[in-house]
Amino acid sequence: MRGDIGEVESDFRIEPIAVEWSAVSSGQSLFAGAALPSPPRWRTASDRGTLPGCKEKCKVTSQQREMAMARLSQAPVCFTLAQMRFNPLLDMKPLLPGLQNAFRKAGFPDYEKAQVQDFEVRQDPEGVSVNHRTVERHVFRNKGRTAAILLDTGALTYELTDYPVFSDFSKSFLTALDIVHEHRPIEYCDRLGMRMLDAVQPKAGDSMEKYVISQVLGLTDLSGGMADHHHTSTESLYRIGRCTLLMRTMRVPNGIVAPPDLVPLRLNIRPRFLEHRGDTVMIDGDCFQDERCDFSPVSAEDGLRNLKGYLSSAFKALVTPHALEVWE
Repeated sequence: MRGDIGEVESDFRIEPIAVEWSAVSSGQSLFAGAALPSPPRWRTASDRGTLPGCKEKCKVTSQQREMAMARLSQAPVCFTLAQMRFNPLLDMKPLLPGLQNAFRKAGFPDYEKAQVQDFEVRQDPEGVSVNHRTVERHVFRNKGRTAAILLDTGALTYELTDYPVFSDFSKSFLTALDIVHEHRPIEYCDRLGMRMLDAVQPKAGDSMEKYVISQVLGLTDLSGGMADHHHTSTESLYRIGRCTLLMRTMRVPNGIVAPPDLVPLRLNIRPRFLEHRGDTVMIDGDCFQDERCDFSPVSAEDGLRNLKGYLSSAFKALVTPHALEVWE
């Protein structure tokens, strides 16, 4: 499918994928089909940046860079992560004491080891292949369990539930990468990504229609009040050069929900999200670039900033001016 998203000059495809979301507050499982909203309208500008390492330009406006740095005082973001995949080191056991001590000094004294099932989907000219594997993951959390560093043989993930401003977030992520790099050299980066989960919850007396665009609202009352609305979901996937932007939404009548790959959550969600009673729309934005390039902290920071710009633009295309005013 050929599409137009303003100054982002590229082909992109929109592909529906069935997903299951799980309720965070009640343990309820939600099974989501996939409806497709209209593509977000991207702002345009004359001066544009590119993601480091992209042969095809993934163009980001200066305005998107500014949005990446902005912080709403009552922002609906309840979970954020950044991840880098790099050259694997199969035997990490000799390095663990040093890594654990370094992360402890950096404010992550809570440690546990986990065995997780991982799978990788690859598409090539011969078709799609799925590779399953068991991964040993090392989890370093802060004392309040609001931030965690996940480390396995070939990837580092930084998660947190009390998102600050972008500069602080990227600094913490780069510090974690630097600790790993000191103990086992990172030669190259295969993938850099950022993901944000927002809980849109209207204040008392407001309706969801005042907070999100109509495509997110879905069909909620088709039975004349004879049946309870269970959920409404949307999913859209955009290819922008060698970059990918995946936007999902899930509307539920009560509680908050999380995508299956984030469940069970390792961190504590802020009480204001869990205590809300009534309509909630979860916005799950995932943006990443897949291309091997030499590891550089400067390139990693610049690349992460650009990814945040895409996420901010897509988020602001899904919510209303009234919502942004409430969250200021």
